[in-house]
Amino acid sequence: MNHPTPAPTMGVWRETTLPGAGATMDGVVALSPDDAWAVGNVGEGDPVAHLVHWNGRTWRPVTPPEGLFPVKAVSASSGDNVWVFGAAGAWRRTGGGWANMGGLRGSRRHLLEAAVVAGPRDVWISGTTKGTDATNPESRRPFLRRWSGTGWSDFSLPPGVGIHAFGAVGPRDVWALGREPDGGGVVMRWDGDRWNTVPMPLPLVERKAELEDIAVVSADEAWAIGRDRAAAVVVRWDGRRWNVVDGPARFVHFSAVAPDGHDGAWVAAHYWDYTDDRILLHYDGESWTYEKNPGTQKAPAVFDLALVPGSNQVIGVGGEPAADENSTAWIWTRH
Repeated sequence: MNHPTPAPTMGVWRETTLPGAGATMDGVVALSPDDAWAVGNVGEGDPVAHLVHWNGRTWRPVTPPEGLFPVKAVSASSGDNVWVFGAAGAWRRTGGGWANMGGLRGSRRHLLEAAVVAGPRDVWISGTTKGTDATNPESRRPFLRRWSGTGWSDFSLPPGVGIHAFGAVGPRDVWALGREPDGGGVVMRWDGDRWNTVPMPLPLVERKAELEDIAVVSADEAWAIGRDRAAAVVVRWDGRRWNVVDGPARFVHFSAVAPDGHDGAWVAAHYWDYTDDRILLHYDGESWTYEKNPGTQKAPAVFDLALVPGSNQVIGVGGEPAADENSTAWIWTRH
């Protein structure tokens, strides 16, 4: 496989830092140029949820729902259907407050991994239960659950498979990424009636590659990133199959992906030792470029990316995982 070296290009990014020791921003969803949400956590040990909303001019803090600690994800199908997900359940934005939607029965026994809002009456969550022996990781069992407008229902998963990422374009087109018990990735797709397994490219199967994040644009376009035993992996869905994209040289980990609105993608990358500033990568369908990040942090890492609908604007969120309790939470916006 060819591993091209990305060339530098000029991009205009703006940084917004958020207060709090040991803070990170972990998720972002963009609905329009004047409506976006970002979530994260502040503090070590027993973190406090951090929610902010973009109104087209500035990021403003929003009081999180009681019990949302730590926050795990934010997702929305519209400005009137915004959800946040934490270790204890799910909450839906209602007016100026939050409604507890449940989702995690006996929350102390559940570990939420991923969530997606696919429509007004379609929400999916996944994770693991701790089982009867909390000290034994082998007793944990994966779960997959759907909210259909009136309540939650459980769905079966292939034996031992756990889901750790979702993507969706609507209630009848939801994607899920998981992993096999012995290593290797699993890709599943919901068609409105059932979950179907989508084959991965054979070379990735042979190398037990695992896909970690997915951005779904339409039935004919989706992007996913992950890694195999030796290198980072990028694949593109063309409506019929996944195609492997030759990724940039030397990068050993991709953490997030978002479409660029022009048949390309933005990818967040970093080295394991956080020594390289080429972490904002762009693929235009033919070549890779990178843009220098705007941060003042010594070792930033991007945890999520989102394209703002109807624009070329991209939002990235993250922190400094190498800094631990000294981490600074931030939001980067590209204009």
